[in-house]
Amino acid sequence: MTSKRLSLLGNVILILILMGCASAGFNHNNILSRGEANSPKFPTGYEVQASLHISQYSAQEDYLLAMSTAGETFSAAFLTPQGIPVYSLEIMNGRIHVSSQAPIGELLDPTQILEYLELIYLENDDIQALIHQDWTLESAAYKRLFYHGGNGDTATSKVNIRYSGTKPWFSSASLTDSRKDLQLTIRILEASLVLPE
Repeated sequence: MTSKRLSLLGNVILILILMGCASAGFNHNNILSRGEANSPKFPTGYEVQASLHISQYSAQEDYLLAMSTAGETFSAAFLTPQGIPVYSLEIMNGRIHVSSQAPIGELLDPTQILEYLELIYLENDDIQALIHQDWTLESAAYKRLFYHGGNGDTATSKVNIRYSGTKPWFSSASLTDSRKDLQLTIRILEASLVLPE
């Protein structure tokens, strides 16, 4: 009985070690580090309505996206093109809250879309503070490139962002994620700068 328990315990420990090694091996997939101390801080004062197109392999989905960075809170709502609420997301006091209204489609993962929104909209200094040290950011007026290992041309894991103008809150943006063969396009329908009260 004792030897069986020891054997079982040894197997459990081995499985846990292997799981830890596997997760460490895949850790390079996370571009941004998460935590209350380094929670995303979007530039304040923007209200945006946009269309959101997501494609992965042959699957494609379209949504409406409403974002607000008024005050200290970031909020986003995802709706179908007919206006049916799908998800809402809020960052308040460093905590991320996701609410599911009517989950539709397979490509819309609100926490993954949040990371993409951070990569697109955070200021360069703020995004640099959140990037894992094994990722690199190259930034120019109309583009951003995040890559892991090698350089921008040879890296196997990269996220490429292109802007149609120099002000991302007021111009469309497209993102390509080589890790998931996923493309995301945000087309601004209406954007305004909200003055603090």
